Amino acid sequence: MEVMSVRIISGAVLGALALAGCSAGSDPSLSARPVESQSSPPAAQPTSTGSGLSVADVTHRRTPLAAHLFGRRTSVATLGQRGEVVISLLATKPSLELEQGRLALASSADRTGNALLIPMGPRREEAQQVAGAAVTPQHVVWMETPSTSLDEDPWILYGFDRRRGVTSELARAAGLWDRTPPPPVPGHTGVVAAGGRIAWAQVHGRSRSDFRVDVLTCRIDRCVPKTAVRNAAYPQITSRGIYAVRRDKGAHEAIVFRPHVASQRTVYELSDPEAVTTGFAATDESWIVTKRLDRAGSSESSALISAGGDPVEVTGRPGENFGYPVAGSGFVAWAEGSGVTSELGGYVYSLSSGQVYEAGNRMGLYGLEAAGAHLAWQMDRTRGAADLAGIRWVVAEIDE
Repeated sequence: MEVMSVRIISGAVLGALALAGCSAGSDPSLSARPVESQSSPPAAQPTSTGSGLSVADVTHRRTPLAAHLFGRRTSVATLGQRGEVVISLLATKPSLELEQGRLALASSADRTGNALLIPMGPRREEAQQVAGAAVTPQHVVWMETPSTSLDEDPWILYGFDRRRGVTSELARAAGLWDRTPPPPVPGHTGVVAAGGRIAWAQVHGRSRSDFRVDVLTCRIDRCVPKTAVRNAAYPQITSRGIYAVRRDKGAHEAIVFRPHVASQRTVYELSDPEAVTTGFAATDESWIVTKRLDRAGSSESSALISAGGDPVEVTGRPGENFGYPVAGSGFVAWAEGSGVTSELGGYVYSLSSGQVYEAGNRMGLYGLEAAGAHLAWQMDRTRGAADLAGIRWVVAEIDE
């Protein structure tokens, strides 16, 4: 791995978010303003993070997920704070037709033999794929959609009560002004959960010139959806409240936090008219924004990371494409999804040491999952072209 650079951003504003669907006629190239008026900060000096550092250096109890379960290939859908693994069960052979998605729950990666097949609820009239999942000590929640299109996403949100063994419908996408299915919203996952609550982003539309994306929330055991953050996407939920990336009427974007029992506040304002946000993740202790800056003849990806102090910017090599960030306890991680410049699936950043570690061994295998001290990434055991049969997920615990 070649050297990546890290910059401390003191008082500067970075990034931008193109919230698809916020306004049908709006310009997706957005800018923002500083949180406070300040004199120009001193130029940040890039510092080396070193090279060749592997995620194996900071993990233990590394467990490959079983390749097959219930007669299907396995993939990690999400992780739980206690080490639970929600497993997506995939068809053993590629098919041109969509098959009904299935999920299983294991208490840990090394106990997949005791995994519980989750009842998916009422019979579907057409096959649906799982589009995002989350797990809490009492529930597993997930979104399903029959769509394979980039233009529409008529999702349904389900919840499985782990104690009662019952699956129920929690919410579903609302049709637009002309009763057509809504488009997909920006974001990494379809639904996030913590503290007995869930949050998701949803498109609202009253006409072709008036539609927006809001973040909604509800209690899992009694879901009455309510708007948590207007004009926002990329929701992340903690036991204290909801983080999201919000866009106001002046086309400014900011990371905001909406406590469950208090008013909304701005955490950090983003600004860069040429940058596009590619993902956001947060916990109570940290947040991460990935973004891509495109200029004539070149592009640059970076990850903006904060653990309560001045943000740190980790800049990738030319041609890399950062996205799909996740956040755990003491670390954040993100994908390198270009499939061109790197043979890695992604990177892990330690909040305590400031080091960047390589995760995965195959370009294009960019899925990562994290919860608490647990991290999951993909490895390919085959040579030459990637073979789905040779791809295995690895679940581990972070040492720091």
